[in-house]
Amino acid sequence: MKMKRQIGLYSIICVSFIFLAAFLSACDFVSGERLLLSSENNDESYGMPVGGKGKIELEGNPTTGYQWQVASNNDAVLELTYEPDYKCSSKKIGAGGVYTFKFKAVASGSSEINLVYVRSWEEGIPPLKTFSVLIMVE
Repeated sequence: MKMKRQIGLYSIICVSFIFLAAFLSACDFVSGERLLLSSENNDESYGMPVGGKGKIELEGNPTTGYQWQVASNNDAVLELTYEPDYKCSSKKIGAGGVYTFKFKAVASGSSEINLVYVRSWEEGIPPLKTFSVLIMVE
């Protein structure tokens, strides 16, 4: 009788671990394949596996004429959305918000993502802000 209880308890523990492992492997964030970057990560380096995904969120205000644009990226290593998503942080006129660039690691290598906060019609004027991050894909 005691042995049956031990086998039953052992079976429950094993099944629980299997379900936990399956749940954790389905979560990109937990498995380390999702990378979330912001202005605090400027000039830093990160590694990620092939197939990993990430996004960069930067504050901006298009009503000023400025917008975040991609200055450079190694497209052979990272697929990057060149037109970012923009979400306003308020319904007030002239309110700023957040630009979101998404990327996916498609091959081994490295890519330095360089973003600039500029007015597209102003040529020869340095960007108001810059963002740069080195992504190493293995």
